[in-house]
This record gives sequence, C-alpha cells and structure tokens, in this order.
Amino acid sequence: MRFPKRFIFLALEAYDRELLTERELADLLEQDRLTVRAIVEQLSTRNRDLTEDGAWDMRLSESMPLGK
Repeated sequence: MRFPKRFIFLALEAYDRELLTERELADLLEQDRLTVRAIVEQLSTRNRDLTEDGAWDMRLSESMPLGK
C-alpha cells in the first residue's frame, strides 16, 4: 500500500503528540504494530529534521511504500 508521505508524517505527528495510540496508528496505516514501530523508528532517525519548535520538516509531494 502506498500513502502520500504527507499523510504518513501527519499520522506520525499525531502519534508523536500522543493523539493516536500505537494501535490506532497501525490501523490508520493498515499495518501491524511491529511494522509501525519499525516505520516510526526509521522515519524518526533518518527523515525527521526538527526545527526549533519540534515540527516535522518534509517534502509533501512524495509517496512511500509501507509494510509488506
């Protein structure tokens, strides 16, 4: 399944702000919880460029594959 990168980062932002649980994030991204943990880890360490206020800095026009 492919989701727009913006959708994924908005979902991750909601998760980061504790507006979504891990289970809710997994359901939203149509993935199991272990895959979601890996996605969160990968994106938080490789693609998250934080500004001073802790906001996500990202390009919005790309898509990315998830999971299987």
